[in-house]
Amino acid sequence: MSTKTDDVSFMHPLQSRWAYAALLFLLAGVVLSALKLPNPYSYWVDELYSVTASNESLMTLHRILLSDLHPPLYQLLLKGWIIVFGDSEFSSRSLSWLFVVASIYPLWKFSKSYGVVFFVSSLVVFSTNVLFTYYANEARPYAMELFFATLVSTYYFAEINERVSLKFLIACVALSLSHYFGLVLVGVILGFRLFESRTNRDDAFKILGTGVLAGLWPLHHALNGAILSKTGGNFSIKVNGFTDSFGIAATSFMLPFGKSYSSRSGAYLLMGGIVGAILIVLYGRVRTAMTDGDLNLITLRLALALSCFLCLVATIDLYSPWSRSRYYIVILPLVTLLIAGMVQIVSQNFPIFKIPLLVLVCVYGSLALFASFGKLNDKANPQEDWKGASQFIVKNFRGENLYFVKEDYRLWVADEESELWREMICNFYLRKESGGRLSAIPFTIGETAIKKPALILYGHNHGSFKKLSEEMKQFEAIQVFPFSGDSKGYATGVYLLK
Repeated sequence: MSTKTDDVSFMHPLQSRWAYAALLFLLAGVVLSALKLPNPYSYWVDELYSVTASNESLMTLHRILLSDLHPPLYQLLLKGWIIVFGDSEFSSRSLSWLFVVASIYPLWKFSKSYGVVFFVSSLVVFSTNVLFTYYANEARPYAMELFFATLVSTYYFAEINERVSLKFLIACVALSLSHYFGLVLVGVILGFRLFESRTNRDDAFKILGTGVLAGLWPLHHALNGAILSKTGGNFSIKVNGFTDSFGIAATSFMLPFGKSYSSRSGAYLLMGGIVGAILIVLYGRVRTAMTDGDLNLITLRLALALSCFLCLVATIDLYSPWSRSRYYIVILPLVTLLIAGMVQIVSQNFPIFKIPLLVLVCVYGSLALFASFGKLNDKANPQEDWKGASQFIVKNFRGENLYFVKEDYRLWVADEESELWREMICNFYLRKESGGRLSAIPFTIGETAIKKPALILYGHNHGSFKKLSEEMKQFEAIQVFPFSGDSKGYATGVYLLK
């Protein structure tokens, strides 16, 4: 008995009443992801990096990218987008929203082939997840990464019994150029596909050629950029062992519900979930032989691919910590399909559990939407209010000398590109809000001789925050832009020196 169709109900997914529930959750997720988009709240520091870098010439952008941690595709696309639509908050974030919404199509197309339960579960889990709703509102590469990861994942499993397609290979290259977590996932998927194509020389050469193309930018980045200077623990990210890596991965999907990004319980839950998926598949195999295209086989490969990815990332973390919760958006399609596969297979083998499991999926979707709404509200009221701080300066400027805190919060190296990056970020809103009339000059803590009266803009500077606070006390400076209370220095504020 194959699990490629829903043996509990042979109807097309859209003919089931449960499909209406899935469509409601999908619509709610899309609406929620767009709810704060028209609100022109301030870019945070990474968004400012994206927008200001993409406003530069191609030559300058290339130099900035070589000092960055990410591949270039998003910045190049954003540059073209800004040329056409401008660099407002709504415009820049709209590109991410479009990528998030577009990621629904390949998931929908793939899921409808495997029955009602699979279809409903995949749409609900995917469209309500906080990674889906939250990063649709951010001018960063994560939404684009989600789109290409969804293409790669669904193309791979849809073509298990077919020749390697050009669209799959192009999606792999695009994902590798979106984020280095995407590059790792591409390596895993291409490795699986190469093993499966080991008797087909033409497909094997195509896969190997795609792997070479995917490795060109990382090679260029390593040989000519600063990426290697940020490895081996020489960066602000700290990860303590395999369990920590798995915990970060787990809490990236349970972000609204977890208190810690390094939760051991989350790590054990993720590991247990993968083991559970494999056991469910093996039980299904006892009842029926697995064939190419069979959901049992697809679910097994999903579990194995996810395990390989997580183990590779955790191994890299041991040498050079690089895990952040948002980076794991790249495996949201894999996790979604794995959950949907498990729910479908259990429902197939034990029809009595179909309704309770679908209810449980809908309960999860409701909780995820509620939590996502809270996260988006927090996002739209940022502590790191660069725009508000700059508007305050423009409104209250009385001829003071303007400074910005030069210390780079990344604290790795003081090179020309890093200094340019910091200056562009700190002056973006000042120049924008003043019509180009105002701009600040660098202020180095403990070194710069300040000319009074002065206004000093600081923001997202946790590495230098304590040192800055001590110096401002010596100057008897007044904090005139309301302080958010973030003692770690991730907020944005303005000091006045009379």
